[in-house]
Amino acid sequence: MESAQGVNGLTLTVSNVTDGASELLTVDGEEIALTAGSTTTAANGYGVNVSVAGSTATVTLTLNGATPAAVQTLVDGLAYRNASDNPTDADRTVTLTELVDDGGTPNGGDDTAALAIAATVNVEPVNDEPSLTATGATPTFDEGDGAASLFSGASVDLVESAQGVDGLTLTVSNVTDGASELLTVDGEEIALTAGSTTTAANGLTLSVSVAGSTATVTLTLNGATPAAVQTLVDGLATATQATTLPTRPHARR
Repeated sequence: MESAQGVNGLTLTVSNVTDGASELLTVDGEEIALTAGSTTTAANGYGVNVSVAGSTATVTLTLNGATPAAVQTLVDGLAYRNASDNPTDADRTVTLTELVDDGGTPNGGDDTAALAIAATVNVEPVNDEPSLTATGATPTFDEGDGAASLFSGASVDLVESAQGVDGLTLTVSNVTDGASELLTVDGEEIALTAGSTTTAANGLTLSVSVAGSTATVTLTLNGATPAAVQTLVDGLATATQATTLPTRPHARR
């Protein structure tokens, strides 16, 4: 490029773009979603056009005669980020493919350089902790009554959609009546005394331990779906009060 000239364009590609607007490229200090569309950067007014074919995004930058120093700063400032909580596990290769100066092509000139300068980002998904929310009831249990329902509106979010729930733990306070204290789990009444059992309906394993007057019930759910866990929680019932539900079940990948 002749010293009096400037740079009009720069093109690059990004491979394995599969997470939609969560795939972000920093251009001119600004994060640009790698989805089809156009924008202009605030810092230097560079035009940015993104097109996507299959899983490859092509980013075309209009630089309006930028100086070599400005383009060098631009390239050195390029960065990739994935904002998804469940990103696709695949390398993203960012390749500079074309540079265009503003000298044109008179007299057989050449204003376009083909490039093949690549950087590879190794995207590694990380397991996010699950969450569980529910509305706790405050029923009154009178001697001789049926089991009192404990929770409603349960909602489980595993973040990673392919995962299941392996475990759920709850406690019951003021357990002082031995085997007469009963918790309904998976449609079955379980005595809140030390021991283990497996439910008939869904084969859930329950372990009960008692310390002082507090029973801890640990459920092994074998990768149950969020819907199944929501049904399980909404179906919990007991002949005692003051049951505490944790906010985080155990998920597995």
